[in-house]
Order: sequence, then C-alpha cells, then structure tokens
Amino acid sequence: MKQDMEAMASYYQAATLVALPSYPNSLVWSKENLVAIPSEHLITILNPASLSSARGVITLVQNKPFRTGLVERSDLLTPCLQPICLSKDTRPCARSISWSPPGLAPNSGCLLAVCTFDGHVKLYRAPYCEYSSEWIEVADMSDLLFDHITTINYGKWNDQSLAVHGVKASSRKRSRSKNGFAVSTCNKSYRSIKRKGPSCRRSSPTEVDPDIISLGICYGGDGITLEDNEANAETDDESTLDQSSNLPHITAQQYVSRSAVLSSLVVSWSPVLQSSETCCAILSAGAKSGDVSFWRICEPECFTIKHGNIPVNAMLIGLIQAHNSWITAICFGISTACSLKSQLFMVTGCSDGSVKIWSGNVEGFLLATDVRNDCFLLLAEVKNATSVSVSTIALVIPITTPEEVVLAIGRGAGMLDVWIYDISSKKLRFVANCNAHEQVVTGLAWAFDGACLYSCSQDNSIRRWIFRGDSLCEAPLSSNSAASEASNNNLSSVSDLCFGLALSPGEQMVAMVHSFDANLQHQMYEKRSQRAVVEFFWSGGQSFEVPNDSRLDGCRFEAISCLSVPEFTCWEINTLGFLKSLENVNKPIVIWDTLTLLRNLRKDFPVLVENMITKWISSWFSGPVSDSLEAILFRDQDKILMVSSRKIQLLNIICRRVMLSEMGIDSVKDYQFKHNRSSNKGSNSDSWNDLLIKSEGELQERLVAFSFQVVLKNTANSQSTVGESAYWSPVGLAQMERWTAINDQKIHSQLRLLGSEVAECRSRNNIGISQSDEEESCSFCSAPVPFESFEVAFCEGIVNQKGCNERHQLTRCAVSMRLCSVTEPLWHCMCCRRWAANLLPRSFFMLQNSPLYFRNVRTFSAVGERVKPLCPFCGILLQRSMPDFLLSTSLV
Repeated sequence: MKQDMEAMASYYQAATLVALPSYPNSLVWSKENLVAIPSEHLITILNPASLSSARGVITLVQNKPFRTGLVERSDLLTPCLQPICLSKDTRPCARSISWSPPGLAPNSGCLLAVCTFDGHVKLYRAPYCEYSSEWIEVADMSDLLFDHITTINYGKWNDQSLAVHGVKASSRKRSRSKNGFAVSTCNKSYRSIKRKGPSCRRSSPTEVDPDIISLGICYGGDGITLEDNEANAETDDESTLDQSSNLPHITAQQYVSRSAVLSSLVVSWSPVLQSSETCCAILSAGAKSGDVSFWRICEPECFTIKHGNIPVNAMLIGLIQAHNSWITAICFGISTACSLKSQLFMVTGCSDGSVKIWSGNVEGFLLATDVRNDCFLLLAEVKNATSVSVSTIALVIPITTPEEVVLAIGRGAGMLDVWIYDISSKKLRFVANCNAHEQVVTGLAWAFDGACLYSCSQDNSIRRWIFRGDSLCEAPLSSNSAASEASNNNLSSVSDLCFGLALSPGEQMVAMVHSFDANLQHQMYEKRSQRAVVEFFWSGGQSFEVPNDSRLDGCRFEAISCLSVPEFTCWEINTLGFLKSLENVNKPIVIWDTLTLLRNLRKDFPVLVENMITKWISSWFSGPVSDSLEAILFRDQDKILMVSSRKIQLLNIICRRVMLSEMGIDSVKDYQFKHNRSSNKGSNSDSWNDLLIKSEGELQERLVAFSFQVVLKNTANSQSTVGESAYWSPVGLAQMERWTAINDQKIHSQLRLLGSEVAECRSRNNIGISQSDEEESCSFCSAPVPFESFEVAFCEGIVNQKGCNERHQLTRCAVSMRLCSVTEPLWHCMCCRRWAANLLPRSFFMLQNSPLYFRNVRTFSAVGERVKPLCPFCGILLQRSMPDFLLSTSLV
C-alpha cells in the first residue's frame, strides 16, 4: 500500500488550453460542477470529473458599437479621446465571467455571464438540447442597458451641447451601418468610415469633411481609413444613412462619458434571493464610469429540456455611482443576522484603490418594478493609504459568526488586506495586511467557512492563509493527497503566470489556471496546441494549525509517502463539516468532489471511512449509538419519520456512489429488483445494499404520502387543482394506490390508513380519475401494461407469426409511477439513473420530517407551487441525458 501511495501525486488532474488567459479571476467553478476559463477569443467549459472528455465552448465575436452620437473629426485630437483613437486591439476577448446560482437557466441549471473586452455583457446557457458544443446566447444585457440610457436621454450626460448642431434629443435612434459604424450626412458630401483593408487607400486629410465616429470605431487593428465619397455613395444603403443622420453631434467629453457608462469591465452574480412566490438572483456589471448596474434575473415560469429557446426574464432594477473610476472587482454575500429579513451585501473595488461595502434589501429587490438609484446603500469604505488598484475581492459571512462580513482584498502590487465589517455595530475594523506576492494578486477564495484563505498571483505562486480571531497567518499547503488515478505529470515546471483560482463546491479541491512558458515548450507540438493549463489539487486535507514553516511556493507540490491516521483526521473533519452543511435544504447537492475523495480513501482505509459515515449518521440522533446503521435508522419506525428527507437523500448517494461503487448502477438495480420480488433476504445479502433499499423505500413512502396529503388537504378546502404546467398537482394516484396495495405488509400503518382515505375520497368526489390512470397500454404494441413495479413495466405483449409472445420493457416515472412517453424527452438522474416525466414541488424537498409525522395536522399544500427538476431519491438536479461526445455536469 505504501508503494502505491508514494506513486500518487498531490494533485488530481490537469487539462490544457489552446489560448492564453488575459485577466485576473480567469477561472470560475459553478454550483453545477462545471469550470469555465476565458482565454483570448474562447471560453472553455470543462467537467472536472472527466477532463479528457467533451468540452463546451463559447466563441466570442466582435460586437457592433453603440450609436451614442457623432464626434467632430477635429475633436479626435482631444486628450480624452486619445486612448480610444490609439487603440489597435480588435481581437475579441473576455475580461470577466461569472456563474449564476442554479435554477435560472431554462433547464434549472446555471447561466454564464460574460463581459467582453469591448464592454458588452451577455448571458449564455448550456446546449442541453441542441447537441452542440457551442453554448447558446440568451440575452445581451448591454443592449438592454443602452435602451435604458437612451430612454432617459443619457441622464447626466445629456446637456445643452446637443442643441449646438440643431439636433433634438428625441431624434436619437440606435442604428448600425453595414460595417457597424455610424456616419454623418449633415453635408451634401460625406465620407464613409471603415477599417483599413488591403484595397483601401488613405485619403488626404484636407479632403475630409468633419464626419465622425461612434463607440468602438477606433478599435481597428490598422487604424481608420477614409474612402472617396463617390466610391461609397453607390454602395451605402440609403436607409442606413437616414438612420445615421438622426444621430446627434456631441462633444468629445460627452462621447467619452457615454462610452464609459456603457463599457462594462466586471460582472458578478449574487446568491439566490427567494420568497414564497419569486426566486431570482442579481447580476451586477461594473463600468469604466464607476457605475454599477443591477439586473434581476428570475427563474423561468417552467423548466424544460425540450427544443426551443426560452427567453430569460431580466429586468434592470438599479444603477448607482459606486466609484469615480473603473470598477475592477465586485462580490456578494447574504446574511440573516440581526433581523428576520435577509440582507444582501455587496463589495466593490476600484482602479483607484478604493473599496466600498454596500447593503441592499432582499425584499426590495424581489418587488422592484423600476430602476432605482438607491437600491444599495453605502455602509463603509475601506481606508487605504495607497492608491494601488484592486484586482480581486473575496467575501465570506461565516455560519459561526453571521454578524460579521469578512473581506479579503487583493491588489496590483501583490498586497493582501483583510477587513471585518460588524453588522450589528456597523463598524469596519482592520485585521491584517501583508505583501503576499511579488506581483498582482489574481485570485482569492475563502474556504471552510472563512477559516482558510487561498491566494494566487501573476508571479505563479499560490499561498494558503489561516484566519483565526483577528489574525491572518500563512500556512504551507499540505503535500498529502487522497488522489489515486491522477496523472503524475507535474506541469508546474513549464508554467509561467497564474491568472486565477477557484474552489470546488465541496471545497475539497482547488483549481488554478497557468500560462505556459513558450521558451520551455516544444516548438513543433506543444507550443502550437498548449498555451495554458488548468490544474486541480486536493485541498480538503488541510490542517488549520499554524506551523512554524516558512512560506511555501504554491507551484511545488510534493508526492505523498503515506497518509497517517492524524492526517486522515483532517480529511474527516472537513468532510463531515461539508456533509453537515449540505443538510441545509436551501443548498444544492453538488457532492462530486466529496464522493471522489471518499472512494479514494476507502480503497486504503475502508474501516475508517465506514466509521466516518457512521459518525455522520449518528449525529442525527441524540445520545451515544452503538448499533449498526440499519438498526439505528429502521429498527424504530417512528424514529426515521423525524429525519429530514435531505439527510436520507444524502445517505442514498453515499451508499450508491461510495459504499457500493464497485457493484455498478446496474448491479445495484438488479439486487433491488430481486429484493423487491422476494419477501426474504437472499444468502448473498449486503448490508449497505439493504440499507440503500430501506432508505429509498422510506423516501418512496414519503412521496406517496405527500401526494395523498395534498389531495385530502385540497378536497377538505374545496380547492381545484391548478392546470398550468408550471405548477404542481398530484398525478398518478391510481398507480400509487396499486403500489400501496402491493406493499401493504411493508409500508407504515399510517400510510395504509392514508391510502384508504384517498381511495374513498376519489370514489366519492371523482378526483384524479382518468383513462390513463385506470388503463395503461404499451406505446409500441398497444397491449395492456399491468402495474408490478414503480420503476419498470412489461406489457402483456402480442403473439407474433412464430407464436412467440413479444413483451416490451417500459420505464415508469420516478415521481408519478405512470408510464413514460417514448417520444417526449425525459428528465434523468445521474446518480440513481431513474427517469421522470413529472416533477415535484419545492416543498417536498424542504420536508424536515415525514408527511406521516404530520398525519393528524395537515398544515401544508403544494398546489400552486412551482415544480423543481430534482430527483426525489437523490435530491440532485435532474437533467437531459446527453451523449458522451457532449459536455454534461457531474453533480455526484
């Protein structure tokens, strides 16, 4: 074993990129377990669970400029316009990207916000039904911002100088010429402004009329060229010229001001904001003008995996002047301290070195109907003696101290600051600062509830810091790892610059993106195809004890020799802490890194891993526990009723993906099928498999009881079921009744009583009875399909010409137990491999006890609630099953 452990590297895997990153924070890890890296004109999207498989990609193109107005050519030499006129870079490039929380995409996944070099902000979604690697653009936020700015006549940028040329503000129209540039036709003769090409000739400046440019025209790689007006007069579209003639002449200062407010630099998403009726998130975009715009993106009315592009529900709700210079960093945090209402915190950083802390009312964002200039209120400003630009910010509100907002600030000179804002006293206090790196800090990330801070720099180093009390101490990165099948090729020897880092959703792994040193690569092969690398390292085994060792260069990771029991304890503490946090039903279940870790640890420490799982389950109950897990959970039926559904779902995932991982999904299903058909356990019974069967059986009872309770509740209140597809009403009642009859001796006595009440109610009030409920037929041969199992079904078949009875195997919906359609796309669970045609409401996944526990007090109703595409047995996000050659998420 020791020899095998010595062969393991401290990192997990690495993936190469074909283009170079350009800006700090060039790596983001989504709550869907996807990693996105912007590099030059491409944004590469990876699945960390399978780095060598399919990738997603966003190909950036140069956007057409906005029509803000026309500037006299004589004003091109104005100092404020010189940076624009001298710009030569036309290559599309991503300056900032950010993942949204899950639930905002049409399939309930994440949206990716992209801010490009030319200042545009766009939203993209995964191509889950297009069968393509190119992600789909769903919204252009810059277009929406431009429409708002023009609607209010540019606000403070609209002054009397517009009337100098006799142009009314109301005559402004957004227009684009053939080449993306606006031209003026104020005089009889005009000149078209185009990028210089091989066939273009440069005209004499004395022949040029004072025609002007619009936003972005000076980004041409070869500058601006003017062609003879007679040569272009015949080719220019007359309607385009008419639109351009409506653009007002503006001053150079007006042009710069309008360009600055429309040129976004950084984007960031807030956490999920939700009420009983609305679920949304706030997208912020910081601009060159120092303004920050806020967009409320609500979840779709209904989730779908069908073809067709569902528009994103986006609304501009705020626009504030945060700073007097370029916004370089934005981050969010949410807290419920000091009041029953949630409070959203935002921190903004600026190129002039200033950092401000803002507060916003969550309820106000949810109810906002128009644009406000006071949507965020300034709480405090970080006082800094230097004016070094802010490059990155990380914010955390620890669960242990929810009244504190802990802030880490990375700056351009390699400096790192830590501040704490006390919510109750409304005071900001300084904690520490240090010269953490030799060059600009390009990435910061808090881990383990604010106990640990990771930082990386353009000098290609990574540091780990322990935050305890009011002190920040550097600690070396642990060289111990639980990786097994990882590659042993350490690519740090040829890496050059580090452009960002990110933590996995379970905080067990950290990813970093480096560029390659071209001088150390093979000129023929490597230099052409490998420009950068994303490396994944295990970080969950870090200790929070501060050693006396000196600073450790983050690019040097030693191979582990052997994992001792004390070192295993670090992994255990951090893993149990993460599992405990997942018991919060408001957190999505993304547990891939933790499951991978447990599988690797179990190969060498099977007893210790089983003890770890036992400790976690024992923490559900008070008092010491010495029995087996099966006895703990299912010996007393009333005890399991008080366990939340989320805990049982997590137990199912661990049983299936860790303790039974060697068997495979199909073998586990075969064992369950044989167990369900037999009342007695077989001789080859497995304790973990039996535990999985009983825990899934408990969730199946809760699903049936939940549906029955809703039917009885609404019948008592004489409520009609909601017919809209976006809302949930119980279906498949006939199948559920048959299931309770088949399992009469296994289910809880309260569920039997509940089923008899529903049957009586249905016969009396004709509730939920339809032809499809009573008689099901095969989609292939129309033969009757008897109900024998809630997962699979076999039709009675037809006799062919050879006298053989052909029977077809069909799939039942994991939610309604009805037969699934063979023509419509189905939701798929990546963990238990079940299929679903119907979905459950959010309240089912919020249950802290079994519905049978509230047998005599029916206090809830799911009618009118929006459905959520979550697996009732695993709790993870359902998705459309994708072929192997396309990118898909790996939540488990």
